[in-house]
Amino acid sequence: MDLIRAKLRKPGLPEDVLLRRRLVDRVASGGRRNVLLTAPVGYGKTVLMAQIRLARDEAAVWYRLDETDNAFRQFVTYLAAAFEPCFPGSDQTFSDLVSAPPDDLRPDAAAGRFLSLIEAATGRITLFLDDVHVISSEAVCQFLHHLAHYAGRSLRIVMAADRPVPQLADLPLERRYIELGVADLRFSREEAERYLGYRLSVERARRLEGWPFGLACLRRFGYETLREESGALADRILASTESFERSLLSVIAHFPHATPALCERILNLGAEVRPVAETLKELMTQGAFLYGTEDAYDLHPLIADILRQKYPLSPVQREAALDALIDAGRYGQAMSLALENGDPAQ
Repeated sequence: MDLIRAKLRKPGLPEDVLLRRRLVDRVASGGRRNVLLTAPVGYGKTVLMAQIRLARDEAAVWYRLDETDNAFRQFVTYLAAAFEPCFPGSDQTFSDLVSAPPDDLRPDAAAGRFLSLIEAATGRITLFLDDVHVISSEAVCQFLHHLAHYAGRSLRIVMAADRPVPQLADLPLERRYIELGVADLRFSREEAERYLGYRLSVERARRLEGWPFGLACLRRFGYETLREESGALADRILASTESFERSLLSVIAHFPHATPALCERILNLGAEVRPVAETLKELMTQGAFLYGTEDAYDLHPLIADILRQKYPLSPVQREAALDALIDAGRYGQAMSLALENGDPAQ
């Protein structure tokens, strides 16, 4: 098999990168616990993994996954190639594992073989797996389960995903993993201003919401390019959703902290339509920049801006929204909507 070596190449750091010291220190304070980073595109997961790698004086293995790696033999072949440099001059090799007959290439046996070689090596190794959200193969997931569960102090695993990975949901996270999500990865206002080199207005800080990619665009190209990039990302999100899902996202864009009940009222949904709460939870797993807190949902402000422009509310939806907001006791939003409607007496 001809390997694409770029998938195993360790990334460097951009010249203008902001060192995420608080996150690197948090990972370091966890000792040899594994790490799971989950956030949509542009939250600096790969850059943070590179910083974690450079902060540790130990061998590192890097593997950037793509859809083709759901083929288990290919996955094992790439992983073996990534680990080979960790054993220079050693008679230990993964070649027998890679060339094993199909019946002998079982996930548990393959993981056990990797672990035995790693445990026999001198020194510690960190395995970085980027883009694990592309994995749907049962065999690859079983392998990762086995590797994570039985890894000793010689191996640490750091994984990054653009969205939650249901197939890996029952990994022993509570005992063996440090989990970092959007709330952890977004820049604080202090970090954002240090990176940009100037103070942000309250409104611009709110709209950026600590999004690392957005801050990088703003620093390098200015606000207009940031809006263009945000628009392109919004288009990608919309292209991957159905009409019903886009309608829900548009309501949340217009009314931050929207509940499923509010969406149902505004869209005048009947009982035959897909359940709103379940659909919103599905959208959260698809990297749509949708975040949930208890029973309410919000979009990233930059994405919400684009969706409000693309999907203005119809007059009927505005009237339904006004009634729903008043009934829900959300008088501030109701007043703003009434003013937009040109009828402050409402």
